[in-house]
Amino acid sequence: MYTRRTQHTDSHPQPAPPSTDPSLDLPIALRKGKRQCSHLISSFASYEHLSPSLRCFIASLDSVSVPNNLPEALAHPGWRTAMEEEMMALDNNGTWDLVHLPANKEAIGCKLVFVVKVNPDGSVARLKARLVAKGYTQTYGVDYSDTFSPVTKLASVRLFISLLLLMIDLCTS
Repeated sequence: MYTRRTQHTDSHPQPAPPSTDPSLDLPIALRKGKRQCSHLISSFASYEHLSPSLRCFIASLDSVSVPNNLPEALAHPGWRTAMEEEMMALDNNGTWDLVHLPANKEAIGCKLVFVVKVNPDGSVARLKARLVAKGYTQTYGVDYSDTFSPVTKLASVRLFISLLLLMIDLCTS
């Protein structure tokens, strides 16, 4: 049986004291800090019911360690090659232009994200590195609206081609 607790209301609630904590002026990503997990998945999961191919896949996930920082990545030749491929691809695609930063402005930082790509049989297909912007450092109203990433959807391409074919058909008839 469910019963609601009676709530005692104070007729004169005290106002909360103003916060003097200087850490509240920091962005939320800096205030939260890094989280650490002390629970191992092996304590809660069993792989006994998995097929042999899935067991092989799970085992391969631990075979290559993902670097936590740049010095670790640079020490491994595979990760170094992945970073070089990413930088060459960004350069070849003309991803950015070097410009002078306006006065009193700070550039948005970036970091490398490392991923291990795995084949269906569980073997390592390739090591992949991606350079990503630290968008969480942007300030709304200052540089937040400047982010633009054009993406073409297949439905839009199909619509454009069908309209183009329709126009050609109308012009030739």
